[in-house]
Amino acid sequence: MRIDVCVPVLHKPPTQFEEMLKRELPVNEIIYSFAKPLGTARQELIEKVTTDWFVFVDDDVELLPGWWDEVWRLVDPLTGAVEGLWSYTVEPEVDAYQNAMADLARALGKKTSVERLVRAFTGDALIRTELVKDIKIPPVPVYEDEFIKQHIITKGPNQRRTPDARSFVLPDNERYRWKRTSGVVCLHHRGLNIGQAWIAGYYAYYFGRMTPKQAVKNLVTIGPKTLYAVWRTGMWKIIPMQLNRELRTSLGCLTAWAKGDRFQ
Repeated sequence: MRIDVCVPVLHKPPTQFEEMLKRELPVNEIIYSFAKPLGTARQELIEKVTTDWFVFVDDDVELLPGWWDEVWRLVDPLTGAVEGLWSYTVEPEVDAYQNAMADLARALGKKTSVERLVRAFTGDALIRTELVKDIKIPPVPVYEDEFIKQHIITKGPNQRRTPDARSFVLPDNERYRWKRTSGVVCLHHRGLNIGQAWIAGYYAYYFGRMTPKQAVKNLVTIGPKTLYAVWRTGMWKIIPMQLNRELRTSLGCLTAWAKGDRFQ
């Protein structure tokens, strides 16, 4: 099986990037979009896909050896997409905080971020093409990944598909699933994008993925969470990093709520 690889970019990546894609993926064609914003770019890329499955790969992502095998083994008839878990390479505090939060969730008997998938990531994601051929992604700069996820998981699978796509007619009450690998399969060569936190919070409310109540709760709990993370890791930089991010995200959400700006 061959797949199209879709890459939203501002500038065409170096040849090493394409070599990595061809090494780790069964590439049919590499498709680039230079459109802005990101929602428009992903829409344009989807419309050019010709294969049963395709992969989104951002140009600041490095796929680790074995990426395809780790992702493809999670595919079954109910799989709509599989995203690869990533590791930030620029700021180790980001991974350290996430690991501390996973430990805290397990200690409290709650699901970790890997298990509950609060927000989708399309920086390295395998997607079943037929489920998004009818999608109309708004021209948004962020949160288009979660928009794609919601489009997929609300779909009923009552359609006949080809056997080589690992699918068949399924019961009426089933829905497609968006999955994430349990282990890290790619490196994200960037730091935590705090500059986008406000706009991310804004569109989280816009798309119905965050409520004002959740925003306030996040503001109240971020202090204890960061202190716990510092206690676990010894990384004091986590405090200003996460406080700044959460403050901006929550204010973005509350701003959208105050304006009544909601996706229709």
